Amino acid sequence: MVTNEIYIQQTPDVIYAYLEKELCKAFSCQPGQLLGKKITHTQKIYGKSIEMDQEVTERVRGESLAFVSVYGQDSLVVRYQILADEEGWSRVILTESADSTNKFKSLNYKLFSLPVLRNVGKKKLYRKLTALKLSLEKE
Repeated sequence: MVTNEIYIQQTPDVIYAYLEKELCKAFSCQPGQLLGKKITHTQKIYGKSIEMDQEVTERVRGESLAFVSVYGQDSLVVRYQILADEEGWSRVILTESADSTNKFKSLNYKLFSLPVLRNVGKKKLYRKLTALKLSLEKE
């Protein structure tokens, strides 16, 4: 599991609404239909077309959103948690947790969650959080 966080000068409700809107676009549904919504789509990874199933697994208004992506033997859980901080600021915590039914891949995911190798994943999450922050500042 890899976690990173960023502070954004917005209320938790504004950040949550933005994330919810983006998930609704991706899942082609209304906010009330989001929890438990499933989609299947094809994505190219390393030049191969891979069928991926995704499902929204958590929706706590103004606080958190999570979804799981399953492709082959692998699964990835992505969770956004939004916490109110100082006046007008919020802390957004992004967590990604990967697993596999394949023992070798499962060990590989665990290896990359060790402190020494975790920095690569933390940088990736920080880029995602920075993109979120920039998108919110544009609006």
